Amino acid sequence: MDTRTTRELLAEGHSSEYLRRAVEQGNLVRVRRGAYAASASPDARQRHRQLIDATLPGLRDAVLSHHSAAVVHGIELPHAVPSRVQVIRTRSSKGGGQRNGVVHTRMVRLPPEDIECVDGLVVTSRARTVVDLARGMGFDAAVILLDAALRDPAGQGKESTKYRAAIEAVIRRCGRVPGIKMARDALAFADGRAESPLESRSRLMMWRHHLPMPVLQREVLDRNGHLLARLDFAWEEEMLYGECDGQVKYGVLLAEGQTPSGAVMQEKRRANDLAALGWREIRWDDHDVRYPTVLCRRIEDALRRGIPDAA
Repeated sequence: MDTRTTRELLAEGHSSEYLRRAVEQGNLVRVRRGAYAASASPDARQRHRQLIDATLPGLRDAVLSHHSAAVVHGIELPHAVPSRVQVIRTRSSKGGGQRNGVVHTRMVRLPPEDIECVDGLVVTSRARTVVDLARGMGFDAAVILLDAALRDPAGQGKESTKYRAAIEAVIRRCGRVPGIKMARDALAFADGRAESPLESRSRLMMWRHHLPMPVLQREVLDRNGHLLARLDFAWEEEMLYGECDGQVKYGVLLAEGQTPSGAVMQEKRRANDLAALGWREIRWDDHDVRYPTVLCRRIEDALRRGIPDAA
């Protein structure tokens, strides 16, 4: 069952007492006052989508924006989804907005090119959504957001030039609105070749600790000219590569039919093949990035060992 209003359920012959008991027994979930769903999704983004579906029909001249638009677009977010539906009303160009328990409304003038229709919902465009979010974030969170937004949907460690151009155009249209410098600076640093938030955080860590910046998603060919690997980070002169192992690497990202143990063995064979070509490896995970000074010292030591005069 999709999100349904109290009025719709009563019109189908259900009583108010039935609705109360159904919620108590777990057969219905109250999404918000006057709206119900068959169940609550364990995923916060899906629960927010249920809240959108339950709320938007009661709003006029509203455009979904910010986190709510990101949920509709499927944009990865560096922070939790807020508990309110976020919208922009376009009738007024005055600043400010309103909040209640369910809706956060901003009054902003939106040019037509910054508005789209996705899944039947009127939302800010993907590029406008990303810029609006980045304007209100700290630099690191904005970079993580933009890295994900710039990722080529086709994968293969590429950046989408189309997405970057669209975001740049939105920034130009925004002029001098608050936070636009943050969005501009974060975009200058962002790189759509980063394939995960951990890779984004790692790159920010290296930059802050003044490490030589690596090449992202460096392709390595075997002796027969076939693709052997794409390296998360590569310092080419030192023949050193870095790999980020997030917790999902041997879980939900497994290939169809692949087991965690099989993935580990495949990684070992890959590492051996790279070593035979002269590449040295350094690995880290989410835990290591929490201690950036220690991890950066490890990377510095590994880089130094790759310089002949320092050996």
